[in-house]
Amino acid sequence: MTALDLPTGSFDAVTAFYSIGHIPRRPHAALFTRITRWLRPGGWFPAALACGSTDGVETTGSAPRVLQQS
Repeated sequence: MTALDLPTGSFDAVTAFYSIGHIPRRPHAALFTRITRWLRPGGWFPAALACGSTDGVETTGSAPRVLQQS
């Protein structure tokens, strides 16, 4: 989702329910900015964001893996 590029004003609503928490926090601001551009004026962005101290990705071991947030 961080690489998704859509035309400006494409949607009345964009939703994200516990999906953004599975990517590292660093690209969140840029993602939220892009989502804002995708929305038509007056559009909605209902989202459920996880909270916690993890960054969404564990980098120990041979390859990064997504952490389950509780």
